[in-house]
Amino acid sequence: MFSQSSNSKQHSERHQTTAHKDGDWLIYSCQKCAYQFWDHQKTGELKILNSNPGVKHFGTHIMPEFLKALENSN
Repeated sequence: MFSQSSNSKQHSERHQTTAHKDGDWLIYSCQKCAYQFWDHQKTGELKILNSNPGVKHFGTHIMPEFLKALENSN
């Protein structure tokens, strides 16, 4: 799960992100704006592109194999 954290109440908007993998990168992208949060799964390197301090972004990622297992358990 991914969520921006902040000690202030400066966020007037909340945008949900969608996530996908690209190699070892997990990339959270916002469909409402150009925001992206990149999380390298092996090194822990993080990149944030097109950040807006007035918007809080959040999202989750479920690995496809876990999602398939959940779907098959019903």
